[in-house]
Amino acid sequence: MFKSINKFIFVLILGLLFCGKSFSQEKNTLTTDAPAIEKTQEEGKLYGSDVKPGTPVVEFADLVAAPEKYDGKEIVVSGNVNDVCQAEGCWLVLSDGKKDVLVKTLHVFVVPKDCFNNSAQVNGVFKIKEISEEQARHLNDESKNSKIKSEDIKGPQKTFVIEAAGIKLSQGGKSGSGTEKGSCCDKSKKKEDCKDKKD
Repeated sequence: MFKSINKFIFVLILGLLFCGKSFSQEKNTLTTDAPAIEKTQEEGKLYGSDVKPGTPVVEFADLVAAPEKYDGKEIVVSGNVNDVCQAEGCWLVLSDGKKDVLVKTLHVFVVPKDCFNNSAQVNGVFKIKEISEEQARHLNDESKNSKIKSEDIKGPQKTFVIEAAGIKLSQGGKSGSGTEKGSCCDKSKKKEDCKDKKD
C-alpha cells in the first residue's frame, strides 16, 4: 500500500510538472506574440530620432495660424506630406492645402522620395525664415509637386521651416531610406561638399 501511495504521489507530481511546463510555454507564447503585434501596429516608420519626452505637441492648424508663437521652439506636429525632395529625400513639405511647412532633415537622415501622400509626425525646431531666391528656386527644382516655374520665383521668400530631428511616416515609402552614392546626403561626403549645402 505504501508503494502504491508513493507511486500515486510520483505520478501526481509528474503530472503537475508537465501541466505547469505546458502552461508556462503557452503563457510565454502569448506574451512574446503581444509585443510583435504592437510593433506592427505602431504608427509608421521612424527616420531620424524619436520625440524627446515633454516636447509640446502642436496642431498643424494652430502652428500655421500663429507661427510667431512657436518660432525657435522645439515642437511635435503632424500633417500630410504634400511634396518630397526628388533629388535626395532630404526635405519634405507638410500641407493642409493652403499653408505649407518645409521640413528639412539637415542631411542627418533622408526619407523615401516616394513618401508623399503619407501622414507624418515631425519633431524638431520650428522657424520662420526668409530664404533667398536661389534657395527657393533650388527647392522648386527638386519638387515633385511644383506649382510654379522656377524662373517665376523672384526675390527672397518667407517660409515656415522645421529643422527636423525625426520624422515618423505613417506608411514609410517604397524606395527605402538609402542614399544614392555621390548625393549630398551620402554619409561618406562632408556637408561642405554638398551641392545644396545652403538648405
